[in-house]
Amino acid sequence: ADLIDGAESFNDSYKVLQASSSSAAADAVKKLAQRFAAGSGPLAELVRRDQDLTVEADKLDKALIAAVSKAPSERDQGAEEEMRKRLAGISTERAKLSDVLAERFPDYVALANPKPLTLKETQDLLADDEAIVAFNIGEKKSYAWVVTKTAADWTEIPATAKSLDEEVQSLRHSLTSNTYEPFDATLSYKIYRQTFRAIADKIAGKARLSVFANGALTSIPFGILVASDPQGKKLKDDD
Repeated sequence: ADLIDGAESFNDSYKVLQASSSSAAADAVKKLAQRFAAGSGPLAELVRRDQDLTVEADKLDKALIAAVSKAPSERDQGAEEEMRKRLAGISTERAKLSDVLAERFPDYVALANPKPLTLKETQDLLADDEAIVAFNIGEKKSYAWVVTKTAADWTEIPATAKSLDEEVQSLRHSLTSNTYEPFDATLSYKIYRQTFRAIADKIAGKARLSVFANGALTSIPFGILVASDPQGKKLKDDD
């Protein structure tokens, strides 16, 4: 609708992409916090306290929802208000803990809660022969982002989570099957066409790629994808 220009659109989408952590990343951060909390010293004490407050807040939130869902004659306004006050107190204490952690243990905060990079910050980290490729595979629509030292773009790609799940599973079977089935170069090329082909010109000539993906794409090495039509070719001749 021409409400924002292309550059702003890319920057916003790039930040959202980084902020939308996968469940695996969330689990990793949770385990990281648990390891720190299991230790000793000031950092472990702060992390444990934050975890305790988080658990308490979750329980109070559920209790408050249950309380306000009762019939008017059964509700206890005083108890509800006490829960709200305690939730506000927990929020304040967690904010103070966050400030202390950021001031005293910035490396832990950076690791446990990384902030999205801007496009410029990303490009400043790249060499001329490098590119970042990021895929987000959705149920209905999927997108690819490309960032190089001097350029950046994103585009919709012809892939869906359902189709890629089935195709990647089949391709993996041709790699790991004990029945000596030949590698399915045609299927490999099909997956390439749904993912990398739309951005091939943007990463041409880049010797080093950092690729980030979700869903089924996390379970295959991208080096096995065939980048040209394998019909009539021997596997060793495929790109």
